[in-house]
Amino acid sequence: EGPARPARCWLHRASGAGGTCALAVEAWAIARGLPPPRLDAAHRAWLDREHLRFARRTVRLSARCGAGAALDHAAPPDATEASLAHRLRALLGGDGSGGDGGATEEHLTSVVAALHGEGEEVGNSGGNGNSAGSAAGILPQ
Repeated sequence: EGPARPARCWLHRASGAGGTCALAVEAWAIARGLPPPRLDAAHRAWLDREHLRFARRTVRLSARCGAGAALDHAAPPDATEASLAHRLRALLGGDGSGGDGGATEEHLTSVVAALHGEGEEVGNSGGNGNSAGSAAGILPQ
């Protein structure tokens, strides 16, 4: 059955509406036994690259802020974003630098899952204990 709504995606968090992406809708639909949206290979590859790019940028921003750098065009990460950056750093295996080359399907799946709030609770600063792959920790009640 799964969650009542698709997981919110960190890529769309800045919009204020807490949107989601086609990959999260697809995973949600499959988990609920519904027909998933149809994504062609080029769109799926683009979404994967955007998630990976966002993850690397998040790790780099967090590292700069941790080193005391002044930011011109970005707000420093809050505690929830810092937690996400820490988890992404572990998944990316470094400082977030590098191109898309060498990213395996398993690697991309892990990054996308982290950005959709699956696994460790990264999308909820309230600390209510919801985790273990549930989007409940990042969705408004």
